Amino acid sequence: VTKVGNTVSPISFTYTTANDTATVANNDYVAASGTGTIAPTGMVGTTTISVTINGDTSVESDERFFVNLSAPQNAVIGDGQAIGSITNDDTQSTTTTLSTTPAPSFIGQNYTVNVSVSGSQISPTGTVSVSDGASSCGPLNLIASTSPVSTASCTLIGTAQGTRMLTATYTPDNSASQGSSGSVQHTVNLIQTSLSVTGPSRVQLNALASYVANLSVNPSGLPAPTGTLTLSDGSRSCSATLPNTACNLPPSSIPGPVTVTASYSGDSRHAPSTSSGAGNQSVVVYALADVSVSKSNGQSTYLPGELLVYTVIVGNAGPNSAHALRIRDLPPVGLSNISWSCIAAGGAGCPVPNGTGLMDLNITQLPVGGTLTYTYSGTVTGSPAQITNTATLLLPTDTSLEDTNLANNSASDTDRLETFFRNGFEDPIINAASGQKLLPVVELARVLGDEAGVVLSLTDAQGEALRVYARLHSSHLQYAMARRDDQGLLQLGAWQVWRGESALDWTARAHGSGWVLESAQLR
Repeated sequence: VTKVGNTVSPISFTYTTANDTATVANNDYVAASGTGTIAPTGMVGTTTISVTINGDTSVESDERFFVNLSAPQNAVIGDGQAIGSITNDDTQSTTTTLSTTPAPSFIGQNYTVNVSVSGSQISPTGTVSVSDGASSCGPLNLIASTSPVSTASCTLIGTAQGTRMLTATYTPDNSASQGSSGSVQHTVNLIQTSLSVTGPSRVQLNALASYVANLSVNPSGLPAPTGTLTLSDGSRSCSATLPNTACNLPPSSIPGPVTVTASYSGDSRHAPSTSSGAGNQSVVVYALADVSVSKSNGQSTYLPGELLVYTVIVGNAGPNSAHALRIRDLPPVGLSNISWSCIAAGGAGCPVPNGTGLMDLNITQLPVGGTLTYTYSGTVTGSPAQITNTATLLLPTDTSLEDTNLANNSASDTDRLETFFRNGFEDPIINAASGQKLLPVVELARVLGDEAGVVLSLTDAQGEALRVYARLHSSHLQYAMARRDDQGLLQLGAWQVWRGESALDWTARAHGSGWVLESAQLR
């Protein structure tokens, strides 16, 4: 201030500070900015204005303050502004913490490291660096958040399975804050995988079938898996090496339902997995065969009390062996005293050799060309106008057998009541103590088939006493005799192979005005 008169009138001044409050020379408290007056009289030389910080025990940033002179009288202001520096000499402690997102992460997945540096009074400034011992990020500039906190973040990637210790180091850029560091564990897991199977739900016996293992990773977008996929139904399996995901299951020789599952062996980055539940493929391995049943008793009429003998033949024309069949022959109305027996050919086996009443049998296996021949007999009860006997062949309920011709899976034989009996052969009447009847074997062999037919009937004073049934089975002529029992009913005996010319010898005893059969034998 340059004096231009004898005295200098008061000179006004203002002061401001950049970040704090200040006081003037007499330690009067003032706010962060204010005004005053210098009122010297006859000023010569200089006058000093002092500004001091009030409360310098607080941790603060470095500051500047400004003093401006104005409105001089009898004076000229050469430099109207003064600038002062206030350097903080107090240092705050800091705390560095960090967290990761997501936690845990997966191999090949980026994860974010969030660093927070907290001061005791103000938001620290400076940088932080982060390291897990193998990879690092930084230095990162801190960004002031809600006081007294500053933050920074960066991205790292997990390259191997395991848990690492992440450390963040804070380096201050001034004397207001002390440096610090913090650590946190971060786990990197194998990438999760999941599997499902797709392919045909029905596969013919002894046929190849291709299935696909659908492999996915979670989370998506991570590195593709490597390794081996295995598909299996429990007894058969095949493998595919990624990126191929399909393979052919070997042919199955066992029909029935199976479940195809997939498994993944895993690799250095991906966890192993196995399909389950809805992710599996349900499959029915089925056989293809033309199975059939036929039924006949070789006649179309019957008499009251007559023995009806039916031949039921179950066969398989292929192309596959049949399994889990069920043959049912319900006793028809009008037929009682039911009995049945079985003989097998062509590699087949009878499930039960013989029985009485309802014929309801499970056939475990029937090979191609195999047959089961059942002799099914019963006695006519009363005088029904018609008797219909039906045999039915049932397929397995699990659909593991497909029949190429369902029309021949049931067969019926219907006979009607008649007043006389015809079989094409002369039937002798017993009228002596003994007798013999030759059987025309050559003629029989020409006309007989698998169906049993009556070739001879003996009648005595009490009615029909004996029948001879014959059939041609597997090129062998067979016969069975039906004898009258104590109730007057014909009972069918066992089948025997007929060898060469034969004759029926019989004996009888006198009874009233006639003869009654006592014994009979084929020789």
